Amino acid sequence: MTFPTIWFTGLSASGKSTLSESVYSKLISMGVKKIKLLDGEAIRDQIANQLFDEKNREEIGQIKARIAKNFNNEKYNLWI
Repeated sequence: MTFPTIWFTGLSASGKSTLSESVYSKLISMGVKKIKLLDGEAIRDQIANQLFDEKNREEIGQIKARIAKNFNNEKYNLWI
């Protein structure tokens, strides 16, 4: 069995967090247990990176991908 990462992408303030939180809550209410929700802004805050140029966005994306892979390896479905 594989454990996917669902990665919401889009423009700033386009509703990515709202949508992912809504779907996450619904899955939890349906009894899905091995699921995690990562918020991109929270990750940026944790690594103190508030720069949005192309280089920094790519770096943050790579960090999120590594985090996702670690959770998937632990048999979690992941929403970013």
